Amino acid sequence: MKDEIISKELLSEVLYFRIRIINKLEDNKLYYDDIFEINIHELAHKCKEWAFKKGLFSWDLQYDEDYYYLIVKLFNGKFYQALNFSEEDIIKQEFKACQWILENKKDKDD
Repeated sequence: MKDEIISKELLSEVLYFRIRIINKLEDNKLYYDDIFEINIHELAHKCKEWAFKKGLFSWDLQYDEDYYYLIVKLFNGKFYQALNFSEEDIIKQEFKACQWILENKKDKDD
């Protein structure tokens, strides 16, 4: 899928089962494996829960006039930062932050 909002690897981690394919994003719902769907707001919440289990130190989303700021820090001192203008953009950045955590976390098993 071109311009995925979330990778199938991260989606598999967050939902705790292997995702074969992400079909589409439509009307704030992500469709995957041809028959399943999840609301992206619910998915963003699940991603944050997953992130805290994987060593997230802080997740700070602030709004200042016209800007959303997202700063994510891991216990190992690494951090991810984003600046965006809309709620839709910040949800995409939340998924990118979780992808960053997946790629930067210490090998920690539950």
